[in-house]
Amino acid sequence: MKKQLSTEELAAWKAEREQTLSGYRAAKQFAEANKDNLMKQIAAAEIGFGKPISLWSFAFVLQQMQEQGLEGVPYLHARTYQEWKRAGRQVRRGETAKLISVTWIGEEDKNVNASETDKQNAKHYPKLTRLFHHSQTAEVKEENEKEGEDAKD
Repeated sequence: MKKQLSTEELAAWKAEREQTLSGYRAAKQFAEANKDNLMKQIAAAEIGFGKPISLWSFAFVLQQMQEQGLEGVPYLHARTYQEWKRAGRQVRRGETAKLISVTWIGEEDKNVNASETDKQNAKHYPKLTRLFHHSQTAEVKEENEKEGEDAKD
């Protein structure tokens, strides 16, 4: 069952979403102006990440990292909780996501056989994803290592 938001909570959520999307629009302009340099960075990041990366989303996360003084490359040093878990790292207790990524979801994503006209007319909406920076994580110790440390104590 979905949680019902109060009027104030809904207004705050919409304001945060609009602020995020305006930052995303600014990142799109930045991405277009610096496309060649960013495409080289994306190509290198895709090798480590293993999935295709959007130019605009990459630029959006990169700008946030620079504004916050965080080192690294988006999608290698800024990931979701589950992606860090798969990479063998754990987000530290009490940490909150510092970065936001935007993924555009559309109806054509659901229908692989849609025609080009249908794809152009499909509705798209932004999905905001929270990302944690590498500095907010710690390497997960293997069970064998933990048992060995306990035996020494």
